[in-house]
Amino acid sequence: MKTRPELIVVDTCVYVDALYTGNARAKGADEDRARRSSNLLAKIETGEFVAGLLPIVLTEINSTQQLGTNIPPSTRHQRKKAIDAYFNGYGHITLEHDDRVAHLGAKLARQELMKGPDALVVASAVVHEAFALFSWDKKILRLQGSALVKNLKISEPPARVAPAQGSIFDLLDKEAVLKDFADRAKRSGNSN
Repeated sequence: MKTRPELIVVDTCVYVDALYTGNARAKGADEDRARRSSNLLAKIETGEFVAGLLPIVLTEINSTQQLGTNIPPSTRHQRKKAIDAYFNGYGHITLEHDDRVAHLGAKLARQELMKGPDALVVASAVVHEAFALFSWDKKILRLQGSALVKNLKISEPPARVAPAQGSIFDLLDKEAVLKDFADRAKRSGNSN
């Protein structure tokens, strides 16, 4: 009998490090972070984890900071294609923000001196009883073990995530994978 995959929450910075490749990657980007972030997303691809997608994370990924007019048009276009291809290609479940998320988010922001979006990411993971929250953000990471986050495991993406059945990210170069995602999205009528 197959068990249900664990619910995880992935912070914006992990998606950005994994999805922006080649010319779309930020100058000075850390290759180890990118590799570890990509390996984590591979676990979502293979169905080992189910990612709870937060509205605030999708908003941040598509924000002017990531896709703004200060970024060259060709880079902005590459980033938009990567975002659309990934989120159209794999199953995520949307975790809603309700009163419990709002109140815990406000408490975290106030007590831990966190930015609002970061506090909402943590609060959503706690309220929706995620198995783990993966982030590179130091203010989020330092909450591991805090009474406010209960039993939530908070960590950076692991250094080595060995796929159970292999992952297309391990078998193909990332540009080819993103092209495949975009092609599948076009065939299903989800292209922009």
